[in-house]
Amino acid sequence: QAGNSKILFVSDDINWTREWFESFKHDTICSSVTYYDGSPIEAFNIMLNAKSLIISPSTYARWAAYLNKHTDKIVICPKQSFWVNNVSLLDNWKQI
Repeated sequence: QAGNSKILFVSDDINWTREWFESFKHDTICSSVTYYDGSPIEAFNIMLNAKSLIISPSTYARWAAYLNKHTDKIVICPKQSFWVNNVSLLDNWKQI
């Protein structure tokens, strides 16, 4: 249920992320929004343990999603054209 979901943004530019996403009305999408502003290693660990990920076209995000411990995880990623052509996606990844 989207209304009960919690969103945690992890970014190498958290200030831009906060400014951009603050313009959305979050209470219709989720119950809480948090912007993580810690170390890259801690952020990677958070992504390894998330049940769902919406990732950017970066190798950092892709590896975190690939190594994520949940076998039933949901990964939403950009169309493959953002990555090099020889990158394969896992079957349970959804492209937008």
